[in-house]
Amino acid sequence: MVYWSEACNQEPGPLACSCSGRFLPGHRGNWLCPFVDGPDNVQLRTSHSILNGILSAEIGSQVHMECKATSRPSPKYHWTHNGSLLSLSGAKIILPSLAWEQMGRYRCIVENPMTQLAMYREFQIQVHRSDHSHVVNRGFYISGAKVVWLIVITVLSSVYLCGILIYMLISHLSTRRQRGT
Repeated sequence: MVYWSEACNQEPGPLACSCSGRFLPGHRGNWLCPFVDGPDNVQLRTSHSILNGILSAEIGSQVHMECKATSRPSPKYHWTHNGSLLSLSGAKIILPSLAWEQMGRYRCIVENPMTQLAMYREFQIQVHRSDHSHVVNRGFYISGAKVVWLIVITVLSSVYLCGILIYMLISHLSTRRQRGT
């Protein structure tokens, strides 16, 4: 059994330890005792500001993401994008030219291999939209009020067309009966 005389995670170097037990009764000495701790204080730094968990960036812009944590031994870093583990294993990710498929939820997972504790920070990358930017809709788009008018005009036109067809049918049948008599 190992007893720590004084240990503090702020102190570098050898710690004073005393050992006792069946194999080493009363043996005392100074050893370099491995001190494991963390991860603590996971921080996320990015090239764009994050507000309420959302990083706003423009398509084609460069995005830097860096995850930092305090841990002994040094932590391992893992990244996920929309729940899928990325092949990147470092503390930094650089997206040289942001594309639509890179939008979504990112999570930086910091793991201490000795304590097997893990912590994470996550955020969402979305397209930056300002009041001055115009959103280009892909495909055919009609606003709600225009849809209502389009439906009304289509129904009235259909009723008018049906009225003309019924009038022509009645006129044709009545002309045919007059010739037959």
